[in-house]
Amino acid sequence: MSKIATLSAILTGGLLMAATSAQAETWATSIFDKTGSMQSLRSNGESRCEFGKRKLIDNLKIALGKADYINVKTFAGPNALTSLTSGFKNIQGYTPTNTQGQNFLNQIESQLAQVSCTGSTALGDAICLSADELRNNASAGSKLRMLTITDAGENSSVTCGGPIPGYISTHIVPKIFASPMIQYNTAILYNGGNVNRAYATQRIADLEGLDPLKMVSGRSQAANARDQEVSQLLSLSAMSGGKSIVISDTRNCDTGCNPGDDDDWGGEW
Repeated sequence: MSKIATLSAILTGGLLMAATSAQAETWATSIFDKTGSMQSLRSNGESRCEFGKRKLIDNLKIALGKADYINVKTFAGPNALTSLTSGFKNIQGYTPTNTQGQNFLNQIESQLAQVSCTGSTALGDAICLSADELRNNASAGSKLRMLTITDAGENSSVTCGGPIPGYISTHIVPKIFASPMIQYNTAILYNGGNVNRAYATQRIADLEGLDPLKMVSGRSQAANARDQEVSQLLSLSAMSGGKSIVISDTRNCDTGCNPGDDDDWGGEW
């Protein structure tokens, strides 16, 4: 091979590697439920609202150094989906311990301190609108991630709502599994006694080839609609390659509830 051909191959290979590297960005959206039901008190007297805020910060610490762009949002009823980061923020180079990362976390924590949990629950719209925004903003070839911290209970979405749990198979499954697929992660603050976790701990490789719509809607054998809704959100997470956790109001979360650290969840940012 001539020197020119060799040089051309090296340059071409280098450009391809650079292009591949550039396409490997991770774009993420974190969605926090600030609805009225989040005012429910946990066994230690702390509201789900305040507990969920701390869990959101824990997850953002995990995201730093893993995600490239992140949009941190809160939602309640219709038209109450708000970005605390004014859209997607470039967090490349941020870590939980460097100045940039700490300033970012402090800013979000300060904003969350001003957030009150009140209003109805447009969870379906929050997921659908955020999915569209992820795909519209992310560069080609990027990995797409979504996290919801919620107690579920959809009751007021305009576009992606409907009776629970039917809105998930009707609206949410198509949004998550459209191309490119979004990895959906969720932490659900819930006390339901009959939640089906059949797929919650399985990885996407174990579920390969299965129909997401059938597998998610099939988790409907729980005792009531709210249990079915939570069960289907867990299945949605597993089918998309994400991670999920259900945290009851009586669970001691000093340890074991920090996704990615103790539960091996959320670390795929």
